Amino acid sequence: MYLKSILVLLSTMLVLSMALMACSPAEEAPAPEEDVQPEEAASVSAEEERLLVYTSLFPLYDFATKIAGERAEVINLIPPGAEPHDFEPTPNDIVNLHKADLFVYNGGGLEGWIEKILEAVDNPDLKVVDSTANVELLTNEETGYVHDQDHDHGHDHGHGKEEDHDHDHDHDHAHGKEEDHDHEHDHGELDPHVWLDPLRAKQQAEAIKDALVEIDPEHAEYYEQNYSELAQGFDELHAKFEEMSQNIQRRDFVVSHEAFGYLAWRYDLNQVGIAGLSPSQEPSPQRMREIIEFVQENEIQYILFENTVTLKVAEVIKSETGAESLVLHNLESLTEEELAQGADYFSIMEQNLDVLKKALGYQE
Repeated sequence: MYLKSILVLLSTMLVLSMALMACSPAEEAPAPEEDVQPEEAASVSAEEERLLVYTSLFPLYDFATKIAGERAEVINLIPPGAEPHDFEPTPNDIVNLHKADLFVYNGGGLEGWIEKILEAVDNPDLKVVDSTANVELLTNEETGYVHDQDHDHGHDHGHGKEEDHDHDHDHDHAHGKEEDHDHEHDHGELDPHVWLDPLRAKQQAEAIKDALVEIDPEHAEYYEQNYSELAQGFDELHAKFEEMSQNIQRRDFVVSHEAFGYLAWRYDLNQVGIAGLSPSQEPSPQRMREIIEFVQENEIQYILFENTVTLKVAEVIKSETGAESLVLHNLESLTEEELAQGADYFSIMEQNLDVLKKALGYQE
């Protein structure tokens, strides 16, 4: 009798236990992999597979970022606000390039340190791209950097736009009196500032795209699509500068640093530089006098000082001529503030377009 009661009790407990289990969720206990959802797992995997790309100049950084998208981490060697002409790579930069998949530099003689750093990097898998290797580089004379001979700017630039402009360039552009200048041509005979011409900048971007496709062919379509969108942006920017060029009253602009030769060449303008191709080249007293005379004789209303210009030079020119100052950005380097505000190549070039319209007497 006692044994029978025990069996009945055990049977009842078993039934109750099974009933409770039936009422509970079938998979109440979390699976080990539930902490990472499939989407998150894919994101982590993509992060691990991303390429590491280094660039030497802000425009190249911007182009590479837009083309590579989520497929790469892009880092610019030159810190925000630093002067590319005076930059010297650190041992840490060399260490970082040891780990990189791609390194893109401007070329054309801009980076005087390039051979030194490439010799120090021991990374046989590193793809190195000279972004101007297939770009037509112009000489200092073609972009207006002439200090040792009389120079008659006929603007025979060979870009097919001059026939649309009925203007005379036989006047003295303040280039023919430079016998006393001791300026060293830091960049040799070629002007390296190609990115300020939107169409040449597009060629630089294409070189970056081709390199990404080469080292990561599996995602070639992705890079091609991103480049296609970027190329359209260059074409639209070019059209805006072309329209500006056809509706201005003057073609000479005075600038602190002769970085805008390619832009001037493309759109049939003439830059008159206070300093040479490098902003570290201080103008001589004679050059300062020539600029002041040129501004006064040609009734130049605006002096275009770059974002990196020294205030001393700006104030001397302004006080002697009564001209106002505007900022024309060379895009060599952006400040942390500009980067935080989301500035990029196109937004800065749009600002430059507005500045040139004002300085050159644009009329719609």
